[in-house]
Amino acid sequence: MTDSSNSASSGSAEVSSARLHGRYGARLARLREAAGLSQSELARALGVQPGAINHIEAGRVLPRADKLRALALALGVNPEMVVP
Repeated sequence: MTDSSNSASSGSAEVSSARLHGRYGARLARLREAAGLSQSELARALGVQPGAINHIEAGRVLPRADKLRALALALGVNPEMVVP
């Protein structure tokens, strides 16, 4: 007999994580647009490929911790605003 509660918990954790990533990505896109930056310009300021910004804004990944300060600086916001 298998324990379905483990797979159910894992599934809900994945959904919660996906929602977090999606909300964070949308917030980052709004901040970037408010700063008047394109994805390419923000990527250049962070020293990453433009695709990395696209992946964050699309909710696929979160930014690396070592990029958060540079992200806040590039967007002209307090660091707390870019913490996932």
